[in-house]
Amino acid sequence: MNQIDPLFPSTVDLTNCDTEPIHIPGLIQAHGILFVLQEPQLKILQVSNNTFNLLGIHPQKLLRKKLDKILESRFIEQIHQKRDEGLGTINPLKLSIKIQKKQRFFDGILHRSDGVLILELEPVTSKQFSHFFSLYHLVQAPLAQIQKTFTLNELCQTIVKEIRKLTGFDRVMVYQFDAEDAGTIIAEDKLEELNPYLGLHYPASDIPRQARHLYGLNLLRLIPDVNYQAVELFPVNNPLTNHPLDLSFSVLRSVSPIHIEYLKNMGVGASMSISLMRNQKLWGLIACHHQSPKSVSYEIRAACELLGKVMALELNSKEENETLDYRIKLNSILAKFIEAISEEENFVTGLLKERNHLVELVGAQGVAICANENLTLIGQTPEIADIQGLINELITPLNQDIVYTDSLSKLYPTAEKFKDIGSGLLALSLSHIHKQYVLWFRPELIQTVNWAGNPNKPVEIKQNGDVQLTPRKSFDLWQETVRLKSLPWQPCEIEIALKLRSAIIGIVLRKADEIAKINQQLTLALSAAQMGIWDWDLLTNQITWSRGHEQLFGLEPGTFNGTYEAFEACIYSEDRATIALAVEEARREKQKDYEHQFRVVWPDGSLHWIEAKGKFFYNTEGETLRMLGTVVEISDRKARETQLHLLESVILSTNDSVVITEAEPINDPGPRIIYVNPAFTHMTGYTPEEVLGKTPRLLQGENTDRTALEQIRTALQNWQPVRVDLINYRKDGSPYWVEISIVPVADNTGGYTNWIAVQRDITARKQAEATLQQLNQELEMRVQQVLGADRVVVYRIWPDYTGTVIAEAIAPQWPKIANITLPEEAFPEHCREIYAQGKVFTLTDRLCNEALLPCMVEFLEQIQVRAELVVPILQNNHIWGLLITHQCSGPREWQPGEIELIQQLANQMAIAIQQSELYQQLQNELKERQQVAIALQQSEAEFRSLSENSPVGIFRIDAQGQWIYTNPRCQEICGYTFDQALGDGWLAFVHPEDQEWLMEQWSQTLSEQGEFLAEVRYVHKDGIIHFAQMRTSPLYQTSCQFMGYVGTVEDITERRIIEQMKSEFISIVSHELRTPLSSIRGSLGLLAAGVFNNQPDATQQMLDIAVHDFWKISTGGCFRFSAKGRNWFRFSNL
Repeated sequence: MNQIDPLFPSTVDLTNCDTEPIHIPGLIQAHGILFVLQEPQLKILQVSNNTFNLLGIHPQKLLRKKLDKILESRFIEQIHQKRDEGLGTINPLKLSIKIQKKQRFFDGILHRSDGVLILELEPVTSKQFSHFFSLYHLVQAPLAQIQKTFTLNELCQTIVKEIRKLTGFDRVMVYQFDAEDAGTIIAEDKLEELNPYLGLHYPASDIPRQARHLYGLNLLRLIPDVNYQAVELFPVNNPLTNHPLDLSFSVLRSVSPIHIEYLKNMGVGASMSISLMRNQKLWGLIACHHQSPKSVSYEIRAACELLGKVMALELNSKEENETLDYRIKLNSILAKFIEAISEEENFVTGLLKERNHLVELVGAQGVAICANENLTLIGQTPEIADIQGLINELITPLNQDIVYTDSLSKLYPTAEKFKDIGSGLLALSLSHIHKQYVLWFRPELIQTVNWAGNPNKPVEIKQNGDVQLTPRKSFDLWQETVRLKSLPWQPCEIEIALKLRSAIIGIVLRKADEIAKINQQLTLALSAAQMGIWDWDLLTNQITWSRGHEQLFGLEPGTFNGTYEAFEACIYSEDRATIALAVEEARREKQKDYEHQFRVVWPDGSLHWIEAKGKFFYNTEGETLRMLGTVVEISDRKARETQLHLLESVILSTNDSVVITEAEPINDPGPRIIYVNPAFTHMTGYTPEEVLGKTPRLLQGENTDRTALEQIRTALQNWQPVRVDLINYRKDGSPYWVEISIVPVADNTGGYTNWIAVQRDITARKQAEATLQQLNQELEMRVQQVLGADRVVVYRIWPDYTGTVIAEAIAPQWPKIANITLPEEAFPEHCREIYAQGKVFTLTDRLCNEALLPCMVEFLEQIQVRAELVVPILQNNHIWGLLITHQCSGPREWQPGEIELIQQLANQMAIAIQQSELYQQLQNELKERQQVAIALQQSEAEFRSLSENSPVGIFRIDAQGQWIYTNPRCQEICGYTFDQALGDGWLAFVHPEDQEWLMEQWSQTLSEQGEFLAEVRYVHKDGIIHFAQMRTSPLYQTSCQFMGYVGTVEDITERRIIEQMKSEFISIVSHELRTPLSSIRGSLGLLAAGVFNNQPDATQQMLDIAVHDFWKISTGGCFRFSAKGRNWFRFSNL
């Protein structure tokens, strides 16, 4: 949108001040000190010529010295730390300088200009540092008052009261600029005795162009004393540029002498201004005047600046609220035009269909429609000849989409002849080529303007006749009658006109737009589906591939030459003949579409599976004309199919029964069977048809161990794997022993979907164990019978040297000692040493052996033993237990043959025990391996899921420094694909300026096998640069062998933006929702009130307005952020 500013006559007035270079005065105000520093040494290049007054040091002695000559090292360090950050976020620095043995405190303000660092010092009376909460305390009450306002007038009056209350100035005003940069006082708060300025106008020359520019750069300007003596910089020019220093952002910058004289003429002793920006343009000022000098602390100024920003944010909502009803009316009228134009072949007919509303659309008195040099006039308009001249001499040469002015005669002097009906013009250009325009006209509106003094007499004539520019000395009311101007065009009227233009152009180009949109959607869909398209012209044998097709075949976009031979060259040699047969079969059988799977060979030699689908198209004679189709890579699917086929082969060929059930219910009737393998039928006798849909509990019977079943139930309830031995029953009712392992299966979301049970028939093993136990018992009985002993026991010795009788054969009359545990004292150390050597112990008569320990005598007496023979059972040269023979009826001399027999039996038991323990060990190892395999499987799946869905980029590097893995987030941040990053490929995506130093640091890290941390720029294919933080850590095997690195990548591009938006966010959120909500409330309120009953089109328009404003809320469009801020701020992110 372009507005044409009225042209002013060239006269001698204050507009000549526009050439004054006020941003490079070479002077500052006297209440502070300015240092110009060269980084990074902080060497003083320039200094204000008042250091002796404030610091007691002549400026000549400071030049070319480092700043640490006057500041303590802690302050220097603070400046070094902060100068690389956003300087606006750290101001002010609280500094102190020792002057004549006393500390003097300053607010330090840092900023940069012309390649140097500028430090400005303002003396303060306190060293206390103000933080966020003190600022919040200052603005809390004013913000609360601002929130209570509803209109622009209330907002402006509130802000002047609150600013005056906060600062103590005698007068505070809101000064609003108009389209011609003249100003009006629209709100004022002052001392009672002061003359009012409210309602007075001020010419644009009072605030020249370059001053308005500086107000837009520096939002707050303070002059504590208008009678200050300006202090020059020493030297005058910046030594680095040999030009005056740009002080646009300086808080101490000296102001124009004309401005000082202007303030003095107004009786002002001190002033402060706060800029009000709207849509990055200076909307107005909050002007503060004091009759005497006045200082304002940096903290108070910061609070005022914040309040100014808040008010600037509120301006839009307040002004839009005041015009809400009018905008709703205009949008309703626009909706009728859009409908009318949509139904007609040309826009002129559509506009004329609602001709009574066309003038009303922008609040005009007349309108002219020009299409191909044919004019149609509605309402009060100039003559056709006058309008044609206006178009030819003004509108067409300007070549702009929209032209609007409330003073047409200043742009087109000829318009003065029809000023009564055409002093205001709003013109839309629909087509410059075809000369299609819509022009609205407004009549002259004679106005009386109240000026603060005569704005046309800024010139004084000296006695010698010279002309001198000077500000007005009187600001008393001065009235002027303004002619040749119409009522100004409101922003909503300009906006609705542009919407009409967009609608007309949009409808004319609708079909082209729809086609473009469909193409775009198709391209996006194909890209999302990783699918390619091909078109084979059979008449010319020319093949066209999409970019996606080329990429799926491993080719660079644009490199396929379009021949069948080039296509065939990409195909794996063994698949070429099958493709030709499939194509021919589809061509011959016209009702059948082409569908085939084949392999392609990429330039790097890798094989990729492709699935192609296509369709032939025929002419009326049935001849083939072309073939269209799609391709998609199915390599992953083929790999999964191979893996599934292998798994299926294992399940089908294993001797173990495999049963898969649903996950629930755990309780009765239990999970239902959905699959059994052939081994299940062989083991149980049940066919799949007999068990599918039923519970595995049908295999249980009366002898099934209830303890084992309860163990299974507990594991199922906790979704844990379990393994038990139990008895099941076949279809014929015969029992069999099984070792059953049950494992839960989870899906991608972590939810459990199935149970897998693997059953191994261990009936033979259980029978062997039972037989072995029976043989042991029989063996013990025969030993007892052969030797004629009263008792034979197997005594198991535990690691803590206690012992338990685990087996016993005994004559009926003697007491049983099975399962008795004896303490460590019953098996002293010297006995253990004897038995470890394989020696036996014989006792002929307990009553006649004085060598026995008293505790042993007591124990033998307790179990009624008179004589005993003890033979050790050894395992790997360690005592496993003892084979003990007791004679209870009396003493006994043990014969060598008897001793040898017992030793042989002990050796046989040792062998049997070893075999049993080896078997049990193997079973335990198998169980552990199965559990480890399950855990590894679950851990791998969990790690893969974590890696694939991690919000942080993850990569893996082998011991040679080659990249072997990147997760999707890593690829998204750095801009490469998985394949592109492999090896050293990732380096190609690093910003060229970062590659050399990055490889130098990375090579050093690789040689030292240490950790690595760096911030790197990555360049995506679209040219967008992303900042990323890379961090790696070395990996080692348990044997301390170096394996490589694991690393993370974090996108830090938005970090700075987020920090900058924090303060903006706090101010905006509480204020910016009101405007769209008010619009929604207004639209829906009209519908609820029944205003548009029986008007479906108007009703739809109101709903569109509500939906549009709700969309603005949901996308953050109602918030005045930067472009990046708008992308960052979304309700979904809250």
